[in-house]
Amino acid sequence: NKCDTILNQFRDFAVICKTSEDASQWPTGAHSRLDTFFHALLAKEHPFKELWDIVQKVLLLSHGQASVERGFSVNKNITVANMKERTLIAQRVIVDHLHHVGGVANVGMTKELLQSAGCAKQRYHVYLNEEKKKREHTQQTQKRKVVQDEVD
Repeated sequence: NKCDTILNQFRDFAVICKTSEDASQWPTGAHSRLDTFFHALLAKEHPFKELWDIVQKVLLLSHGQASVERGFSVNKNITVANMKERTLIAQRVIVDHLHHVGGVANVGMTKELLQSAGCAKQRYHVYLNEEKKKREHTQQTQKRKVVQDEVD
């Protein structure tokens, strides 16, 4: 029953849009927003209450995850084969900061930033050594487990 009511309201709304001066004079183009259009024509009209509720939900669905979905396309563009998770996260942090400050030209070159960049190679070697130690520890643990299983 509710779906039939909404469909009937939509048909009535479409007829009104064809004949209404408000709808025909609505600006089109890049600065015209669909949600503003529907709000102006549906929200104030009592006969279209159920239709307005559905339109609100549809508009929310289409825009509710926009920032997350935009992140997916950025991740796809910066991802390279065999990229580790930490590299992707670091690149995302950099891209987000660049968007926040308004571009590369607006990034402040502070003393801390320059020192951090200078120490990057050293931090990378420390990271590689830590990963090597983790792998060795994992291998030793697996060997011990195999020996323990044989003894048991």
